[in-house]
Amino acid sequence: MGLTLVRLMQDYPKLELVSAFDMPEARGFAYDIGMSAGVGPLGVVVEKLAEFSADIVIDFSSPAGTRTLLENISGKNIALVCGTTGLDRTAENVLRRHAEHAPVLWAPNFSIGMNVLGRLAAEAAAILGEDYDIEIIEAHHRRKKDAPSGSALMLGREAALARGLDFAQAQKHGRHGVSGERPREEIGFHAIRGGDTVGEHIVWLSGPGERLELTHRVQSRDTLAAGALKAAVWLAGREAGLYTMADMLGL
Repeated sequence: MGLTLVRLMQDYPKLELVSAFDMPEARGFAYDIGMSAGVGPLGVVVEKLAEFSADIVIDFSSPAGTRTLLENISGKNIALVCGTTGLDRTAENVLRRHAEHAPVLWAPNFSIGMNVLGRLAAEAAAILGEDYDIEIIEAHHRRKKDAPSGSALMLGREAALARGLDFAQAQKHGRHGVSGERPREEIGFHAIRGGDTVGEHIVWLSGPGERLELTHRVQSRDTLAAGALKAAVWLAGREAGLYTMADMLGL
């Protein structure tokens, strides 16, 4: 994602790359990020995360990477676009505290279509009502570390809110053995991992004699990177606060 962001950033004249960082345990530093991204030398070398000066930072790393980043920018007026999923409660709280000092846009998925799917899933769940069971199926590449995906959880939260359900109580992750009859208020999640699948999400709403399926497939990481770059342009100059893609899209 980092290299994709650098490559696509060339199409966003309002953005200028000033620094590039990787985790301390990464192999190799001090290489020109532009050369690795295939856009030629940019004069920006990859370094270990340290003190830096910037207006906005885009973070697609890992829970550990995001925690380290937040330690470095805590209390500073540095805007943050964050696409890291799998954050624990402590890291989430640190991120929210940073939003008290600077604008933060945190999203599990920066695809425009995926965020529209969230709105559609909520509307369908509300309209169809409790006679239609909600199941969410997601598929990603074999290297993805968290399951279910942050995007799947986002879809589930949207549907639960529309139904007036407590999401913490409603979510059910996978089934095996004699699982018993399915409660109406349950929202099921099923994660598939394999190959180089970029990302697929299907929301099933199954009712008497019919099933509605809402599907979104990402065919290229460029889609996610482009959404994050658009988010960075939109976030620039905003007041401190925690924003979502729905805020950016006016959903």
